[in-house]
Amino acid sequence: MKLYNLLLFAAFLMSTVWASQVACIIDNVIVSVIDSEDGVCEFDIPDDLPTDFKFYQESDYKIYYYFIQGDNSLHMNDYFSGGKTINVPASDLYGINVPLYQGYMEKESDEYLEVPARSGEKLTDEERQYILGQNIGSQNALLDHSVSVFDYQEGTESALLPPPKQLPSAVACVINGQTVSVVDYESGICDFPIPVEFRNLFEFYSERNYDIYYYYIHTANQEYRNDYFNEAPTISVPAKEVYEAKDAIHMGHIQYNYGPIPAGRQAKKGDELTPDERKFILDIGPQYRSAQAYFVSAVEFIVPDEKPATYTNSSSSSSSSSSQSTDINTIDSSVDSELKTLNSSSITTSFGTITTTPELPVLQTESPNNIATDNQNQSDYPPLASSESAIPIPVACIINNEKVSIVDYETGVCEFELPSRLNAMFRYTSIDNYEAQFYYTNTSKNKYFTDIIHAQKTIRIPASELVDGNYSLNQVYDKKVCYSNTTISTNNNSSRNNVYTLVNSLKKLTGTKLDDISFSASIIASSSIAPETVTAIGEMTETEYDYTVVTLTSCSSDSICSMTTFSAVMVEVTTTIGTIESVYTTYSPIYTDSNTATSYDAAPTTTNLDSSTSSKGGAETLNRSLLVFILIPLAYLM
Repeated sequence: MKLYNLLLFAAFLMSTVWASQVACIIDNVIVSVIDSEDGVCEFDIPDDLPTDFKFYQESDYKIYYYFIQGDNSLHMNDYFSGGKTINVPASDLYGINVPLYQGYMEKESDEYLEVPARSGEKLTDEERQYILGQNIGSQNALLDHSVSVFDYQEGTESALLPPPKQLPSAVACVINGQTVSVVDYESGICDFPIPVEFRNLFEFYSERNYDIYYYYIHTANQEYRNDYFNEAPTISVPAKEVYEAKDAIHMGHIQYNYGPIPAGRQAKKGDELTPDERKFILDIGPQYRSAQAYFVSAVEFIVPDEKPATYTNSSSSSSSSSSQSTDINTIDSSVDSELKTLNSSSITTSFGTITTTPELPVLQTESPNNIATDNQNQSDYPPLASSESAIPIPVACIINNEKVSIVDYETGVCEFELPSRLNAMFRYTSIDNYEAQFYYTNTSKNKYFTDIIHAQKTIRIPASELVDGNYSLNQVYDKKVCYSNTTISTNNNSSRNNVYTLVNSLKKLTGTKLDDISFSASIIASSSIAPETVTAIGEMTETEYDYTVVTLTSCSSDSICSMTTFSAVMVEVTTTIGTIESVYTTYSPIYTDSNTATSYDAAPTTTNLDSSTSSKGGAETLNRSLLVFILIPLAYLM
């Protein structure tokens, strides 16, 4: 018996000696020290991050959640109760440093709701199962927070801390794959333009007659609106708020029409409102909310720092232009000091000012060899390309076997204008007196409609949902007439909510399938893109160019500068945002990549190349030529 007790005591001593302790670390700060075998790290979600859970109904909710991906499992907070802690077994994080992710689930109903939001504890079992069945992880944001677990030794805390995450000096503000500005990461503001096809209106006659459209972006932390009182054409968001995120531009509509407007009365604009009228508008919730097919983000702005191979004209009769040397402005590749004075329209350098344009592509060098076509566990819209995956994959948008546009696979939206022979209408007097005709199509994931209320004939569908599919157009016509001679009470039977209730009911109708109109999209092989037009990704062969020798000076943060000389062709860049088309003339450096079979443009733009211009010294075939756009005004280079 004594021997048995002695063995137990020895085993206890050995386990005490061998038991190791580990430190639970968040953002380089040790928050607890626990046992490595059975200890659990409790990571608090930072106070500045929202944990809202708002549930109105299955078609209208907003939910934030947070998770940490360990070695073996995914660990989440209790988002139903707005939990502020994530519990992770130490063994699942041992020796690794992983980021904290924020998730966001949202659905918005077109119907104006007056019922209050419910928290997770007040949901029925069916509603709870509905939320649990949603695609967790479909809208995730990588946060500037990280957690880790490392061996703990007293007095050596600093040695345990993982290196801090490197953040960019400058970021490109991007909307649907198009760069609209380059700003400083820390202090920069992204001014995202409201697409011109969206109505931007503020009309206020009285508290019973007004019509207002506004637009907003809901980031992980808060909501940012345009200054709709003054019909502002942009939404201003701090660059840090949308860094490596994918947030949609939403439209809100506030409207109330009580009887006819007196003759001669003019609508007030926002700056003409009294304080009480302004407060009245601010206190109104949106009657109509719609998620538009436009997404914004901020990605790391990359400056080229590798020397390209030079295309050389071997002909003995070289043109005089080939001997020219144009010194392009020095660009600090660290962008630190230069971007402190950067605004959305220019970059100031030691040689002058480079005017930025609505299309300033982020340069990339990787080649997309494989394209995933499995749509399972994907979000409704593909994630916006970040700096690590911004290589555009060209997709042709097709209606009735006719290509109408080329967009990026990940971020592009196919815009289809319906044939003129199809009519759209929306005539509304009351919920019992209306006539409507509109169109929709069903993809494998979602149903997409034309704008019913405004009788539009355009359908916008994310390109990724159309690839390898073929979807028919459906027409819906519905009419209702009230034959009663009773005067309709505007206040009761035609309330401000009825038109949107009607639209919701119309969307549930099946209508008639139009077999002669179908939508699809296909990924374009680079060899099939003509040399005259390069959209997003292109390959050029057997094309003659009049080129110029260009010198690019690049300087690092420690003031070490190097010069790169390469041949460049002059090209026209045509950029269209909404209905506004801009044309730029720029130099496009030429080099050959021997490791890839195809060359890629840096961003999904349409570039018209003057392929009829021949080199004065003879022509050579450009095989696998990579166009790296440097958007600099031609007048500055002359």
